[in-house]
Amino acid sequence: MDLTWGTIFKVLVAGLGTYTLLPAFLILRDFILWKLIGAYILNADLRAKLKQYVYLANKWNTEFCKQATRSNKDGKTVFVIDGEPSSQEEFNKYLSDSERLSKQINELDLFIGRKSRFLDWMLQHYKQQGSNPIQDWKDKELKRITGVK
Repeated sequence: MDLTWGTIFKVLVAGLGTYTLLPAFLILRDFILWKLIGAYILNADLRAKLKQYVYLANKWNTEFCKQATRSNKDGKTVFVIDGEPSSQEEFNKYLSDSERLSKQINELDLFIGRKSRFLDWMLQHYKQQGSNPIQDWKDKELKRITGVK
């Protein structure tokens, strides 16, 4: 068997690359990945929008869950909100506020869902052990707002 310095050098470089450089590059990649996740996904803007989403969803479920109907009785239009008669102005305000709130909730839900799906994809693609904290943040904020423990 013919061993030369070139062969020994190749084995040393292969060992150095496999057992030292590759793990160091993976650690550096993971460090950069988590810095980017913290800066662009799990940032203060997401937390603020998540708090706003939970607040608006709670408001929707408490204030705008009433049934609003409009009917004609004896040629006169009757406006009813949650079984109580109301004026046309109150009825129209209730409907417009309800629609505006629904639109805001949907926009925030799309924004939060997009960030959550992208984070899930990144964690799966780069084989990270971390979990997506967005749903936990939603649950904690809901507990904070409603006072439920």
